[in-house]
Amino acid sequence: MSSKIGKLIKARRKAKGLGLRELARRIGKSPAYLVSLEREDQSPGTSDDTLQSLATELELDSDILHAAVERTPEKSAPKSSTQVALYRLIGALPQDRQIELKKQLEAELHKHKHVHGNNTTKLENRDGGKSAST
Repeated sequence: MSSKIGKLIKARRKAKGLGLRELARRIGKSPAYLVSLEREDQSPGTSDDTLQSLATELELDSDILHAAVERTPEKSAPKSSTQVALYRLIGALPQDRQIELKKQLEAELHKHKHVHGNNTTKLENRDGGKSAST
């Protein structure tokens, strides 16, 4: 039986008409690695870079692959108590409400970038800590 990520990668690879060897070549991994990723109950270790490469080649949002391996990308890991609390609180909501909040936050970030340009700015958290750059 395949892992969650294995099933996802295999289905998407086949839907795109990509052979296993070709996808392995594109992401810089061996075909044996992809075979084990697609077929094993427990997927082999996957780095953030490998997940991003797979997402790019399979035209998937990398968040989908990170969720499939149940891991938060290093760059997205909470860095303050406010971010941890938001993660916990949002996780407790029904999925449809999570999707609504995601859309609202994306719109807010887009608006913020439009107003402030592409400059990275630090945003203050309620607990006084600094968040990651936006």
